[in-house]
Amino acid sequence: MSTPAAPPTGRTPWFALVAAPLMLTGTQSLVPALPAMQMELGLTEAQIGLFMGAYFLPSILLALPAGMLADRLGRRAVFTGGLVLFGLCGLVMTLWHESFTFLLIARSVQGAAFAGVLPLTMTLIADARIGGDQVKGQSHRSVAMKVGETLGPALGGALVLIAWFAPIALQILALPLAALSWRHVPTGRTTGNTIGRSIGVLLGEFKNLDFVLLQSVGFFRFFFKFGFLTFMPLLAVDAGLLTIFETGMVLTASAAAALVIAAVMTRISIRRPPSFLIGLNLVIVGLSLVLIGLADAAWVLIAGSITFGLADSAASIIYSAVITQAVEDDMRATFVAANGAIRNLGKFAAPIALGLVLLVWPISTGFVVLGSSAVFVGLAARSLRSFDSLGAARVM
Repeated sequence: MSTPAAPPTGRTPWFALVAAPLMLTGTQSLVPALPAMQMELGLTEAQIGLFMGAYFLPSILLALPAGMLADRLGRRAVFTGGLVLFGLCGLVMTLWHESFTFLLIARSVQGAAFAGVLPLTMTLIADARIGGDQVKGQSHRSVAMKVGETLGPALGGALVLIAWFAPIALQILALPLAALSWRHVPTGRTTGNTIGRSIGVLLGEFKNLDFVLLQSVGFFRFFFKFGFLTFMPLLAVDAGLLTIFETGMVLTASAAAALVIAAVMTRISIRRPPSFLIGLNLVIVGLSLVLIGLADAAWVLIAGSITFGLADSAASIIYSAVITQAVEDDMRATFVAANGAIRNLGKFAAPIALGLVLLVWPISTGFVVLGSSAVFVGLAARSLRSFDSLGAARVM
């Protein structure tokens, strides 16, 4: 008989709401600095893609082991330990930033910390809330992340005026957060499952087509998002549509639009099936990416970016609520971490794959292809009807 990791409190834990947007300083806050970094270090677009991708490769490999450790050894150790490692890597990169090879190594180590912390922010919220209350809890998390996505590019765009590497210093904030949250994070270990059994259950689920489809949607949503985040600034600057600072402001506007959607969804009831909402919003994501690729004026690119933020935010909240309820309590951290590894694979693959595509095609064509793919995935997402009951639908 298993026991839950922590008794539900009915409240969304503050440390999860702070840590989730802080993890974005490894990505969104750096995006405005990418054109300046490219010029300062003499990098190609493929190397910029590699810099972003190096952050996610360890998270693909280590997210699942981190989730299993969080289930068996405790939430607190994995959560706070990950924050310490994340902050130390930010400190090191801020001080030593001249070597591209060194930056790749440090980014890879930091990705290991990211693998442990970000999925746990979802898990800790799911531990604290019950059943249909998950949508509200995950909406709170989404609001916090959208605040980070709103402020991150703006801060990054402002700090890059000091030096291209200045936005990296924001990551050092993980160190005081680790100290402050140590006493508040539940020890959070479960009994009843061995790591071997957890692996066996997960491997068995890959024989379930619904499980595979659910995980695939997570991969593609982040593939599209990080394709947008990595290459939209390069498109805007290369085409002469926006300056580096203005690109940061556009990303801020896109994140602000996403924040509005997240805030609204904390107050409304979901009236349409999750599969429909996820699919519809992914189709809108695709159309916005096509619009960005075809943009011949700044206002078109801005409109596409804001539309992207709105649709991606709505899809994210519904998807997160489904994921956290598709598993029993004693497997939650493991399952969410497995999903995190697959989502991180999308984050890793996007800059690498698109960087290679751009060796052959212009960046505008790359966005059209990316958007067309998103439309296709959105239409295919209607196959997730078995999860439409949210709290009642469980994979395991």
